[in-house]
Amino acid sequence: MSRWHPILAADEVEVGVWHLVAQTGVYAIVRVLEVGGERGYRATTHAQPRQLVGYYRTLRAACEAAHRDYVGRHSPQPDPMSIYPDLSHTRRTSN
Repeated sequence: MSRWHPILAADEVEVGVWHLVAQTGVYAIVRVLEVGGERGYRATTHAQPRQLVGYYRTLRAACEAAHRDYVGRHSPQPDPMSIYPDLSHTRRTSN
Protein backbone atom coordinates (compact mmCIF):
# COMPACT_ATOMS: atom_id res chain seq x y z
CA MET A 1 0.00 0.00 0.00
CA SER A 2 1.44 3.36 -0.97
CA ARG A 3 1.18 6.33 1.31
CA TRP A 4 0.59 9.96 0.44
CA HIS A 5 3.56 12.31 0.94
CA PRO A 6 3.56 16.12 0.67
CA ILE A 7 5.90 15.89 -2.32
CA LEU A 8 2.81 14.74 -4.25
CA ALA A 9 1.35 18.23 -3.69
CA ALA A 10 4.37 19.81 -5.40
CA ASP A 11 3.79 21.29 -8.85
CA GLU A 12 6.97 22.36 -10.67
CA VAL A 13 5.98 25.76 -12.12
CA GLU A 14 9.43 26.46 -13.56
CA VAL A 15 12.74 24.64 -13.47
CA GLY A 16 13.78 24.37 -9.81
CA VAL A 17 10.64 25.98 -8.33
CA TRP A 18 7.77 23.98 -6.88
CA HIS A 19 4.46 25.26 -5.54
CA LEU A 20 2.76 23.09 -2.94
CA VAL A 21 -0.92 23.16 -3.77
CA ALA A 22 -4.01 22.32 -1.72
CA GLN A 23 -7.67 22.61 -2.71
CA THR A 24 -7.58 26.25 -1.58
CA GLY A 25 -4.53 27.13 -3.69
CA VAL A 26 -0.78 27.45 -3.29
CA TYR A 27 0.41 27.25 0.32
CA ALA A 28 4.20 26.98 0.06
CA ILE A 29 7.08 27.45 -2.34
CA VAL A 30 10.16 25.25 -2.53
CA ARG A 31 13.12 26.47 -4.57
CA VAL A 32 16.36 24.70 -5.44
CA LEU A 33 19.49 26.72 -4.72
CA GLU A 34 23.23 26.27 -4.73
CA VAL A 35 25.57 27.81 -2.17
CA GLY A 36 29.30 27.16 -2.19
CA GLY A 37 28.91 24.26 -4.59
CA GLU A 38 26.31 22.50 -2.42
CA ARG A 39 22.78 22.08 -3.72
CA GLY A 40 19.79 22.30 -1.44
CA TYR A 41 16.21 23.53 -1.15
CA ARG A 42 14.59 26.53 0.53
CA ALA A 43 10.98 26.28 1.69
CA THR A 44 8.86 29.38 2.32
CA THR A 45 5.22 30.10 2.95
CA HIS A 46 3.20 31.43 0.03
CA ALA A 47 1.18 33.96 2.02
CA GLN A 48 2.50 37.51 2.09
CA PRO A 49 4.73 38.40 3.76
CA ARG A 50 6.53 35.17 2.97
CA GLN A 51 8.15 33.44 5.92
CA LEU A 52 11.09 31.09 5.80
CA VAL A 53 10.26 27.52 6.77
CA GLY A 54 13.85 26.32 6.41
CA TYR A 55 16.68 24.98 4.27
CA TYR A 56 16.90 21.27 3.40
CA ARG A 57 19.17 18.90 1.50
CA THR A 58 16.36 17.03 -0.28
CA LEU A 59 13.19 18.06 -2.06
CA ARG A 60 11.33 15.44 -0.05
CA ALA A 61 12.41 16.97 3.28
CA ALA A 62 11.63 20.52 2.12
CA CYS A 63 8.12 19.53 1.01
CA GLU A 64 7.46 17.69 4.24
CA ALA A 65 8.60 20.64 6.38
CA ALA A 66 6.53 23.11 4.34
CA HIS A 67 3.47 20.88 4.69
CA ARG A 68 3.93 20.48 8.45
CA ASP A 69 4.23 24.27 8.75
CA TYR A 70 1.02 24.72 6.74
CA VAL A 71 -0.90 22.20 8.85
CA GLY A 72 0.50 23.74 12.04
CA ARG A 73 -0.76 27.17 11.05
CA HIS A 74 -4.30 25.77 10.82
CA SER A 75 -4.34 23.95 14.13
CA PRO A 76 -5.33 25.47 17.46
CA GLN A 77 -2.49 27.31 19.15
CA PRO A 78 -2.85 26.70 22.89
CA ASP A 79 -1.81 29.32 25.38
CA PRO A 80 1.68 28.33 26.64
CA MET A 81 0.47 28.72 30.23
CA SER A 82 -2.07 25.98 29.64
CA ILE A 83 0.47 23.38 28.53
CA TYR A 84 3.50 24.25 30.68
CA PRO A 85 3.50 24.11 34.45
CA ASP A 86 4.05 27.29 36.44
CA LEU A 87 7.53 26.86 37.92
CA SER A 88 7.80 30.38 39.30
CA HIS A 89 6.60 29.30 42.78
CA THR A 90 4.36 32.35 42.93
CA ARG A 91 0.76 31.97 43.81
CA ARG A 92 -1.71 33.18 41.24
CA THR A 93 -4.91 34.83 42.32
CA SER A 94 -7.96 35.05 40.14
CA ASN A 95 -10.09 38.18 40.14
